Amino acid sequence: CTPSKASKIGVYTKDAWLSNCGFLGFASSWAVFRLYLYPTRILFCAIFQGGAAVHKWPAHLMYCTFLVVLQILHIYWFTFIVRLIIKISSGSDIDKDDRSEDETPASSE
Repeated sequence: CTPSKASKIGVYTKDAWLSNCGFLGFASSWAVFRLYLYPTRILFCAIFQGGAAVHKWPAHLMYCTFLVVLQILHIYWFTFIVRLIIKISSGSDIDKDDRSEDETPASSE
């Protein structure tokens, strides 16, 4: 069972301890794998060592650009994870899903 699945099970069964521990496991694995290992292993090898291995492959620059954009997205998504950790640790109510859309129609002016 992965930490994110354990967190979902905790939410569905109303077990706060399980959902919080699962979420902290998810957040810590995100930080280790996507904010530390990915840039130090994958990005470094692709950018600095990949050029010599592929002998000036025409799409290498585009490939590396997409990998860097992916890393920027990892950092952006991690800010949401940190905000949720702060919300959980401050004891705020997190029952409302911030992603859901408002049911009321937007007023047109």
